Parts: sequence; C-alpha cells; structure tokens
Amino acid sequence: MSKKRSVLDSLPKRRLIELANAFNADFAPTTLNKDDLVDELARMRRTRLEDLLPELTREELKQVCEQLDLDDSGREKQVIIDRILAGGNGHCEPAASTGRSTASTFLRSTSEMPQSPVDPLGRLR
Repeated sequence: MSKKRSVLDSLPKRRLIELANAFNADFAPTTLNKDDLVDELARMRRTRLEDLLPELTREELKQVCEQLDLDDSGREKQVIIDRILAGGNGHCEPAASTGRSTASTFLRSTSEMPQSPVDPLGRLR
C-alpha cells in the first residue's frame, strides 16, 4: 500500500469528502463509500502527498504517524509532516531534500521577504 493511500485510509469518510472538495475532485465524493473514496483520491494527481499533508490537522497527522509506525511526538505540523514524508514505506522524500517546498513554506518565506520600493508597474511606492 502506498504511503498516500495509507494516509487517506487513516481518515474518516467525512474528512475524505472535505479533502475531495478542497482538491476539486472530478467525482461526487458523497456518493462513494470510504474505500472507493480513498481509491479515487489516491488516483488523483492533484493530491500529491506533499500537498495533502499540510491540509491535515496536527491530530490527524499524529494518527497518520501511528498508522505508519512513526514517532508521533512534536508540536509543529511541519516537523510531523517532514517525518511522515521521510519515514516509512512510501515513495516520497521530505520537501527539503527534494528541493520542492510546500505552499505553506513558500508563503512563510515570501512573507518574510523585504518589500520592493517599486510596485509591479514600476512606480515608486
């Protein structure tokens, strides 16, 4: 079983429906049973594990760690996410080692950037 499928399988059907809607699934999630919902979400290319994990709550991430036999300690979501991506029996590596960053990492890094004195039209602010 892939790591992505294991993550999805650890979530309740209600949460899977929310994620299907959040990732703009092209199927009607409320009409599927949980196993079929997991199958459809796992097949979606838009639901890469690196994009899916930040959408989960800290408690859901801890449940995923337990299911994957990983240490579930930690207060920060990103630490737990990195542990899930790095450990276990999946095909993914942590964002730091692949050179890819998650949306939350990108937003955090761009918000810390100094603002340019010139607006997008080339006028001074």
